[in-house]
Amino acid sequence: MRNISIVLLPLLAFCLAGCGKSYIYKYKITVSIRDHGDLKTASNVVLVKEVSGIDHNPARPVLCGEAVPVPLRNGMVVFALLNGLPYPSVSGQYPWRSSPTWVLLNRLRLPTQWSYEDDTGLLELPKTRESIKLLSYEMPEFVTFDDLAYPTTIKRIDPEHPESSLGEGVRFESVTLQATDERITRGRVKSLLPWLSWWREYLDESPQGDQVRGYKSLQFTNCDFPSRSWWLLNQ
Repeated sequence: MRNISIVLLPLLAFCLAGCGKSYIYKYKITVSIRDHGDLKTASNVVLVKEVSGIDHNPARPVLCGEAVPVPLRNGMVVFALLNGLPYPSVSGQYPWRSSPTWVLLNRLRLPTQWSYEDDTGLLELPKTRESIKLLSYEMPEFVTFDDLAYPTTIKRIDPEHPESSLGEGVRFESVTLQATDERITRGRVKSLLPWLSWWREYLDESPQGDQVRGYKSLQFTNCDFPSRSWWLLNQ
């Protein structure tokens, strides 16, 4: 018992220094793209685990799910990533960044101070079902590949001006978001990008990801990796 106490005390001290409350919810994202008059729509369900530290700095969220793929008639596929760089920010508003948590709380008029003061908003979020239409600066990052077989052909898409990446006749109709209790979506991205592997941090397998502009595998799919919490898949 004494030896166990010696082990537990440092662990307890570490937890008190940085551990906080955790919150879990699922969101459903639906991407609709007008492709030469035809409406292409795809949806995914992703689980989010947010953790607020005692120092009021939230830890990086754990996402369990995958990017939303929207195939186009020209053979290209648009991917709405799990996380990525925000679009030009708007003062007083919230971008997507590492998760849509703040976007949802803000647009649903729920308290956003969950990490340091009032967590009633994040506690209420899983119960809501209101669908919101995202503005461009609230959207996740979108990418496509000139050739799906080669990760180095990846390029970013501006949802307000997609024609520069996708060609004329393609525009974003809407991107909607809502909390849900549906099952997590899995398997679609892997079927399109068979080279995507859990051991590959960057898409091109390089140390820095220079050839793929820093894009990582975890932006396309998560919870397929042995180091992740498999229990999240059953939530």
